[in-house]
Amino acid sequence: MAAVHPEVFYLAQRAELLAGYLRQRERELEESRGEIEGLRVQLEEATGDTGRLRAQLQQRDQRILELEARLNNDGEPPRKRALLYDAKKPLSQCKTSTQAERRRNLQSKFLDPCFSKLPKYIVKANVIFRTDDGADVELKWPQGLLDRKGQPPPVIPATGRGYRHQTEETKDRVQWCVHFKDQATARDGNGASRGVADIIKHHLKMPANQYLLAADEPVVKFRYGIDGRPQAKNNIIGAVMACITPIRSAEEAVKRPRTVKEEYCVFLYSGKEDYEEQVRVGSRVFREMEDIQEFGIQVEVEGVEKHVVIEWYVVSDWKSLSIMLGLVGPTGNYFCFQCYCTKAQITNFRQDRPRRSHEKTAQCLNHRGDTKGHQRLPVLKIPWASFLVDTLHTVLRIGGKLMTQFTGWVIDQDQADKMEKAMCELGITTFYLRKEASREGPSTYKWKNLTG
Repeated sequence: MAAVHPEVFYLAQRAELLAGYLRQRERELEESRGEIEGLRVQLEEATGDTGRLRAQLQQRDQRILELEARLNNDGEPPRKRALLYDAKKPLSQCKTSTQAERRRNLQSKFLDPCFSKLPKYIVKANVIFRTDDGADVELKWPQGLLDRKGQPPPVIPATGRGYRHQTEETKDRVQWCVHFKDQATARDGNGASRGVADIIKHHLKMPANQYLLAADEPVVKFRYGIDGRPQAKNNIIGAVMACITPIRSAEEAVKRPRTVKEEYCVFLYSGKEDYEEQVRVGSRVFREMEDIQEFGIQVEVEGVEKHVVIEWYVVSDWKSLSIMLGLVGPTGNYFCFQCYCTKAQITNFRQDRPRRSHEKTAQCLNHRGDTKGHQRLPVLKIPWASFLVDTLHTVLRIGGKLMTQFTGWVIDQDQADKMEKAMCELGITTFYLRKEASREGPSTYKWKNLTG
């Protein structure tokens, strides 16, 4: 191989280096072109977004102009809240006369037309209307022609929140609802009570209840109930209220449902729902109810005294009934408050058991052995059959327990198929009672819970 001249070799090496550098620059140029193309695409997208935002802004400006036109139109009230000020100048920076004028415009053009279209039977009251900008406008709702006593509404409204600032109509309602004639002191707090006979006479003298006194010796039925509720999260402080309520027939109840105004409170105290508290606060009420049950009351009807017979029914939950009757409660051995059934006899439905009474209660308490669930004398001495459990607890709680006991008895008698057939005949097609196997243990019976 012939020797290469050094200058030729140098020129060949330089040509290779220049070719490599040229290829590198071409690659960088291609990358720059790609970036420029990507920026051009982004610029086009941004231009499109700007156009859409500009179109939305124009639509919003058009909507604002339409709302302002509706606000200035006296014939049609606006459908949304109006602002009391121009966006360029807040209401707080306006003059006092300007603020008052804008409030009057809002009252006359927006609030009054809306309230004038409300039905007449809606209960109305004076309120404070607050706009979106935080301005308060005092609104006086149109009142009815007559109040609940048939008198025109008071001209002078209430001047404050206290009792002494209210109108005579409001004061009369407060006195009738929450005024107590005499005071009593409970162990865990204050308690109060009022006369039962006065409440019954007031109820019978109402124009809507005059028909109850049409007979020569009318008989009126009342229900007595008591219940407590916690007043704090820790369930320590509680309030217990006892009320009496007139009882109507099923036809009268459908035509004229009972309202909350017919729930007359007879005593109220702050404390626990136990025997000692009820005796301490409500003893005078209990004695008055017993006298009314035995002797009735005298009511004056058109100048003539009529003797009205009052029948009492005590309707409450099982716990309250057990406390009033002085029994051990639903978890004791003699759990039933109507008969002397025990836990061992709970599934025996064919056995007749003696009924409880006040005479048997005294005999059991004098017996040193088995008292059959009696712990104290009942707080109220009325016929024992008049103590009833309310419908809510009977259907949901007691009914569920009895259904569970009855289903257990059916399983013991091996009559599951007959029970399913009987339920289907009653129209309860979702009920089932069958034996199912499980991985954890042996086969067990499962059935549909009707209280769910």
